[in-house]
Amino acid sequence: MSQHRAISLILSLFLVFNLAAGTVSAAPNKPANPKFTVASITVKKGDKVDLNSKLKSTAKVSYRFAISDSKVASVSAAGVVTGISPGKATVTATVSQTGYSGKASVVIQVGAPTTGDGAAIGATKSVVYKDMALLDADIRKGLQTLFKKDYAKLTDDEKTQLDKLMQIDRQQLLTGLQSIVAKGTPSWSTAMAQEFAVHNLEGNIKDIAALFTNAGSDQVLQHAAFDLLRPFKSDQALKAFGSLLMYSSDASLRYSVAYLISKFEGNSEALSLLINATMKETDESAWTNEAASLISVAGTDPNFINLVVLTYGQFSDTYKTKFARFFGYDDPARAELFKVWIKTLTDNQQSTVDALKNASSSLLNDLKKFPHFRD
Repeated sequence: MSQHRAISLILSLFLVFNLAAGTVSAAPNKPANPKFTVASITVKKGDKVDLNSKLKSTAKVSYRFAISDSKVASVSAAGVVTGISPGKATVTATVSQTGYSGKASVVIQVGAPTTGDGAAIGATKSVVYKDMALLDADIRKGLQTLFKKDYAKLTDDEKTQLDKLMQIDRQQLLTGLQSIVAKGTPSWSTAMAQEFAVHNLEGNIKDIAALFTNAGSDQVLQHAAFDLLRPFKSDQALKAFGSLLMYSSDASLRYSVAYLISKFEGNSEALSLLINATMKETDESAWTNEAASLISVAGTDPNFINLVVLTYGQFSDTYKTKFARFFGYDDPARAELFKVWIKTLTDNQQSTVDALKNASSSLLNDLKKFPHFRD
């Protein structure tokens, strides 16, 4: 069976399993409780900001976006705001998903950026530092001021520090954050940088990943870039991670990104990304992390487990053996996961889908070689 046909079979069965499970809720008007994580957003004239990265809800839903003053800013159907002229406007996100309700609003402030002393610097100009020690000091001061603060309720001083950080040349800001994490002093500097990044730099995930690649063989800087990527958990972050996983030529980066994606347990998009990655991966180390991450993302969902089993069925005999070894150590924390996997594989012995039945039998036989699977 060709790789193309194999992937088509997996995706087709994915659809069948989801339809059989009845994933669409019949309950009408269930509150989605949308909420912006900030009360206001400052955007420069001509710049763009994706509201989805700052919009949270208790359910995965779609929205309609509307703005109170289209002369100040525009908002696209996808929720991307573009600054047009100085002023304030309110964007309202209304849940458009059938069966759900709710809306949330955020104030958009458009204006020319300013330096720390309030002087205008022009809509597209950023602050470039010649003194790297001063750059480090200014970034640290901003991080310490903003650490563990509610971004929806910043004081005037905190807003000033945030604006000053966001006006720094973006590449200098990112490398400055990387340097602070790499130095590790004070001990909480990584947490400060991570918190700032996840609140303000979601649009720069690919740029942060580039820090990893540009670090070359410097493992300290590589780990620092990876630590900056670690806290991103939104759908937008997953899309960025997926792009890196599928298209980056850096095997070390693919290896690390697979670990980040492994944290999206129960996410169908994350599972699909990893399935496709394992089918095309040419680097053995990267493949190992991608394949192991399949187990974490599938978790205890029988439908997801079956998709992984079908993928396992397409592996070479050598890779099948390697995959089975991911279950080889007896970890009490994974006891429930092991139990569900064994039950699913056993139930699949009655499957009318030959590919699923055969792959399940093969994996089940391999797992029973380990003592904790023999009972």
